[in-house]
Amino acid sequence: MRGTPKNQNLWIIAPLLIIGLIVSVGFYESRRSYNLIIDSARHRNAALAHLVAQRLIGAFREIDYIMRDVHDHIDQEALAFSGGAGGESAAHLSEILLNKITTHPWLFGLGIINTRGRVVGIVSKARQDIVDPNFSYQHYFSHLASHPDQDRHCSTRFVEPSNGDLWLFCARPVRLQDSSAFHGVIFAELHLSYLDQLFHNPDLAPRNAIALIDAEGTLLFHYPEAADTIGKKIEVIPLDEEHADREQPFQGALISPLDGQRRPTAYYPLADLPYTMAVTAMLEDELWQWRFQRTIYLGVGILISGFMIGLALLAARLSNARGQLVVQAMQLEHRVLYDKLTSLPNRDMLDERLDQAISASKRAGLYGALMLIELEHLKPLNDAYGHAVGDRLLVEAGQRLLHSVSEVDTVARLGGAEFVVVLVGLKDDKDVSKEHALAIAKKIRGFLSEPYHLILHSAADPTAIIEHYCSSSMGIALFIGKEAHQSEIFKQADTARRQAKEAGRNMIRLFESGL
Repeated sequence: MRGTPKNQNLWIIAPLLIIGLIVSVGFYESRRSYNLIIDSARHRNAALAHLVAQRLIGAFREIDYIMRDVHDHIDQEALAFSGGAGGESAAHLSEILLNKITTHPWLFGLGIINTRGRVVGIVSKARQDIVDPNFSYQHYFSHLASHPDQDRHCSTRFVEPSNGDLWLFCARPVRLQDSSAFHGVIFAELHLSYLDQLFHNPDLAPRNAIALIDAEGTLLFHYPEAADTIGKKIEVIPLDEEHADREQPFQGALISPLDGQRRPTAYYPLADLPYTMAVTAMLEDELWQWRFQRTIYLGVGILISGFMIGLALLAARLSNARGQLVVQAMQLEHRVLYDKLTSLPNRDMLDERLDQAISASKRAGLYGALMLIELEHLKPLNDAYGHAVGDRLLVEAGQRLLHSVSEVDTVARLGGAEFVVVLVGLKDDKDVSKEHALAIAKKIRGFLSEPYHLILHSAADPTAIIEHYCSSSMGIALFIGKEAHQSEIFKQADTARRQAKEAGRNMIRLFESGL
């Protein structure tokens, strides 16, 4: 009978110890799941920030290419440009600008300023002037005039006085062929509302907010819409102030302009542009679910049997959620680095592979080569049978390119009907390397010229097969590590490709300095 109180205490203490253990484990699991949500959000933010930043950089590059193309035509109009527009030259410049402004959806205005700061040519998709020249045109004209070595200038935002619309401006200096001196400015006007077309995609960021910030921390764009806060300064909060490199992507937090909440954010500065992409995780659903699970978890913890069942289900759910996040991250990474149609490396991975090829060339002292290949006769196929058939031809062309080179070489797609091949480890002798590169180019040309047998998938005959022939124009640029620069290599290969096209169909040209 004396042991009865001890037994009663044991029955009391044991459940208390079990409940204490369950509560401790529950607290630990709660913190772990919370950290998992935050870490997953940061990983998703970083991947998405890289994706949207590359999209925006690509758009600015396209606009820059348009301005460069206009520059090439200005070279031919040098006399009229220097002396002031007028007559047939002015009409020709206006015709050039009108043709170029329709080639990009963001391009809302395009113009030219001469050395005296006078607008000698301007076109717009609107009937009225875009922005008052007193605070826009003169801004980047005076900036580039005072920075003659700068190749491009992108402005902060400008507000249109009439309706409050927001604009960005990009400009390039004009340097005529016979001189590198400053001869004026080519400028492009971009309406910030067009960013909606780039980011308004539910599949892209269903649980994220995307913001564009200028160099001064001013909010230029926000998705979802946050119109009342556009143009205001926002606080950039890095995770570690000492180690935050503002020229490289970094993790931090941001006070949301939507509701003032602090959320994990990935910052991605845009290369050569005075802007930063900020991708913020919208975690309301996840955190609500996490709080709900915590409440259930702790409630079930009072009942041992219910706790064990709840713990097993929660662990399985978290494991499944983690696996899904890993799969989504891998898919997003593949989407960032590979072409969606052909699964070949895209421009981002090509830049990385080319850097590696240049480094390997420098270490080994061997030449490498970059081939810029443009397929021809693709438009008639698209017009006759639709873009789906043309896409199948591009996929097969990519496979033919892969089978034409070794495994250490790189085959990538730039977009449209343009492909790139990077050859590595040729020879240490330049002439021998040229012969080797030309031999591979002829081999590739032969493969690409063979007939393509494409399934039509028509309603009348699902198994119909068409035969199509496709030629190509190829430009080749050799490089060796100590002399190689990525931009110059692309420029040389593109020059050689244009020479091949001018020489006729299905031609190969090797870039030679001085030609």
